[in-house]
Order: sequence, then C-alpha cells, then structure tokens
Amino acid sequence: MTQIKHGADTNEIKIKYNIDNLVDYSSNVNIFSPEQVEEIISKITSKDLNYYLDINYIELRRKIGNRYNLKAENVIVGNGSTEIMFLIMKLEYVKNVGIINPTFGEYERAASLAGKNVVDFFYEDDFTINLKNIERDIDKIDILVVCNPNNPSGNLNNVEELILLCKKHNKLLMIDETFIEFTGEEQKYTALNYLEMYENIIIIRAVTKFYALTSVRLGYAFSTSKIINDMWAIKEPWTINIFAEKLADVIYDLKFLEKSQCYYKNEIIRFSNELSKIEGIRIYPTDTNFMLIKLNFGKTSSELKEIMVKKYGILIRDCSNFKGLNDSFIRINIKDSVNNDNFLKCFKDVICN
Repeated sequence: MTQIKHGADTNEIKIKYNIDNLVDYSSNVNIFSPEQVEEIISKITSKDLNYYLDINYIELRRKIGNRYNLKAENVIVGNGSTEIMFLIMKLEYVKNVGIINPTFGEYERAASLAGKNVVDFFYEDDFTINLKNIERDIDKIDILVVCNPNNPSGNLNNVEELILLCKKHNKLLMIDETFIEFTGEEQKYTALNYLEMYENIIIIRAVTKFYALTSVRLGYAFSTSKIINDMWAIKEPWTINIFAEKLADVIYDLKFLEKSQCYYKNEIIRFSNELSKIEGIRIYPTDTNFMLIKLNFGKTSSELKEIMVKKYGILIRDCSNFKGLNDSFIRINIKDSVNNDNFLKCFKDVICN
C-alpha cells in the first residue's frame, strides 16, 4: 500500500509552483504554542542527549497518567499517535478492523500493512454515527475505529451509545481523540469517562495538534493494563526522544488550554458565519479547529487547490482521497482572524469569478 497524501505538503507545493511564501490552510494544527516550550528546550543540555532514556518510560507515563487521573500502567507512549495506531493493528487478536468513514486514512493503512481485513462503515450525511448499520455488521469485526472529533468533518459525537454497543458485543473500540481539546467539551465527551465501565476501550491522544508540537512526535493512549501490556510487548524500543519526554509538561498548561479553547470557540462561529454567506458551497458544522466544505460551483477540489496556490499563495486540503468523499470536498484550518479574513476575500474571488 502506498503512502497516503496528507495536508501540509508545503515543501512539495513550494517546489512545484516555485512559491516562497505559502499560507498553509491544509494542516489542522493550533495557531498558538505553549509559552514554556522554549524554556523547556533551553534546559536540555548536551549531557541530556548522551544517555539512553528509560526503555519503559515509567516517569513519562506517570506524568501523562497523573494529568488524567490514571496510573502509568494504563498509559502507553509512542512516536506520535500514528505509532500507537500501527501498534494496535499489530495485536494478534485484532484480525478484522471496522473503520467509520470518511476519516483519517492511516487507520486503514495501518490495518492493511498488518495484514488485517478492513470492514468499512460510513457516517450519515451530517456525520452522525449510524448505530443500526454498525450493529448489523458488528460480528464481522474485532475492533471498531472512530475519530472523535472526526477528521476531516470536525464534528464531535457523543460516543456513549457506541461504547455500550461494543460492550454488548464484546468488541474492542479505538477512539482517536487527537482533536478533542479544541472543542472545550473534553470533560463531557471524552471516552475516558467510560474506561471503568468497559475494559476494551483504547483512547488515543497526542501533543501534535492542540499543543502545536508536530515535529516532537509524542502520542499516548489509555486503556486497561492488559491491553497496554499487549501493545508494549510488540512495541519497538526507544521511539521517544528527550525532547518529547521533557515537552510532555505542556499538557499541564491549563492557561494555554483555556486561551486556545476560547479563541476557537469564538472564531469558529465568526468564520463559519462569514463562509455561510458565500453561495455555491456547503459548510459542515465543526467543533474543532478545521472545517469541511463541499463545493458546488463548477470547480473540483484539485482545481480549486491549484488556483488558491497559484493566485493567492494559500494551500487548502483536497479531500478527494478520503474514503466516502469525492472531488467536491475540501478542508481548511481555522487560523487567526486576519488570515481568515484574507482567505474569505480570496475564496469569494475564486467562486464569484
């Protein structure tokens, strides 16, 4: 299986179109960064770089676990959330993988590379979960994969009934909550609320998106000690570096959490309202820092992407490679209000002309 095209292919685009300055609306990363990042990095010395980290990352797992009132034995860490997804798919008792689409393509790629059978499920048109369709084919799977909030649609689903369904049929459930901090509804909707009620849940988080540490590559997952141990038994050693270990402290920055949530709550409303005034597109309601748009004005997603890059130096995400979508869908990040206003101006210009 080939590599999947993701957003933020900025270097490739710059070379292709000979553009130096590119405004990236294709990636879904926080526009803010925690203040203490530079201070944490500045304290890492050459001595710190010249020793092996604890192969079991006990202190790091304890640090992350404490943030969510869990023990270290209930936490696994990885080189970004993707390593953890790939680990889950390598579990011996995971043979048939159900994925609710359209969603992040690496779930299917991880399953396929591990030699697992993929069973496709699909969201309703409004990206709500169709429980009846899932229950109809649930005996065909060992694990169900759901992204919440979902990528690329940005919406947050209440997963309580989905968890009860998986419990009823004794199925594993992997919930990717990489974007849940953006919503401001984390405490209400996180699957962490159900860990004691159902033992076969794996919840994935990362510092990548919300804490704007994409290059640090620190992901983590929560589950029962049995499932964590099963994953640890097949995990490659030393996939976490000293920078990731130290920068895990940012998850305790509640001021940063509140600042980001407040900004996105207000800007989502403002930006969505302005976009909804444009004819020829459909805006899907979002709970996070990006939104899905359906085009209906005579241009495909790839055509629009090329126009926006060549004419305005703005990169959008062509969503035609998401299973269940087609070449009329794009995804855009929500940036600062100045850039968003410029995006609106350019976007209108393309649609109206």
